[in-house]
Parts: sequence; C-alpha cells; structure tokens
Amino acid sequence: MASLIFLSWLASLLAFSKFWKEYVDVLGIQFSRWSEEFALGKKNFEIGFYPTYVNAKSLWSRVGKNVDSGTTLGPDVEKLH
Repeated sequence: MASLIFLSWLASLLAFSKFWKEYVDVLGIQFSRWSEEFALGKKNFEIGFYPTYVNAKSLWSRVGKNVDSGTTLGPDVEKLH
C-alpha cells in the first residue's frame, strides 16, 4: 500500500514538474526580461487610457518633485501654504 502511495506521489510530482517547466518557468523568464529592460529604461510602460509612457528613468526623475511647479512639495501641500 505504501508503495502505491509513493508511486502516485512520484507521478504527480513529475507531472507538476513538467507543467511548471513548460508554463510557469517561461512566464517567469519573460517577466524578468521585461522588468530588466524597464529598469534600464529600454522599455516603456503605458499607464491608463491616455498615451502616457513611463519608464524607470522617468519615474526616478520625478521622485520628490512636483513636475508642474518644479518644487519638492506636492500640489496639495502647496495649496495649504
């Protein structure tokens, strides 16, 4: 009885390993390549319905800055002052 359980466990493990290699692993590699290109600024990412393209370089250039006024305060904070 124990050998039947072991063989069924082994068969399911091999089937799952084959599924993982053919489907999940491929998606992981594609995602890692895309994220590497995005981080290096080679690939753009479209946000929303408008043609606003963003890459990692443009994101890091905007950190801590209000792009419209050129100050480091956000638009809500500027309204308070």
